[in-house]
Amino acid sequence: MERIGHYTQLPDGWCYVTIKEVFIINPKNKADDDVEVGFVPMANITDGYNNTFKYETKQWGKIKTGFTHFANGDIAVAKISPCLENRKSVVLKGLPNGIGVGTTELHVFRPLFLDVQYGLYFFKSDYFISQCVGSFNGVVGQE
Repeated sequence: MERIGHYTQLPDGWCYVTIKEVFIINPKNKADDDVEVGFVPMANITDGYNNTFKYETKQWGKIKTGFTHFANGDIAVAKISPCLENRKSVVLKGLPNGIGVGTTELHVFRPLFLDVQYGLYFFKSDYFISQCVGSFNGVVGQE
């Protein structure tokens, strides 16, 4: 068994993986310009341990560039301070035509095989947030 930090004895059936092995990070969407999609500004994502957000309906052609792409089933996580520390992260669902875009202040994680709710709990965990805050740069705490 490979020793990775303090992970010397994982339970049977468990394995050590990195985030990049479990999620597609910041995926891109493709759609016709006249398709209606959801637009999610940071103010429309609740903080704390909630899992709610609101979207505005917009045409894809008007918002497809300059924003962060996502789709139903993706996890959006704030990447700036204090939004990350306030746990502004959400599982995206119910988007018009299944896709949308939002503020550039988000990282998006598309689960490959992990339960999406488990992923959300991880991104809202004290452990994850403390690891991110330790790597912040700049005035507003961007990663």
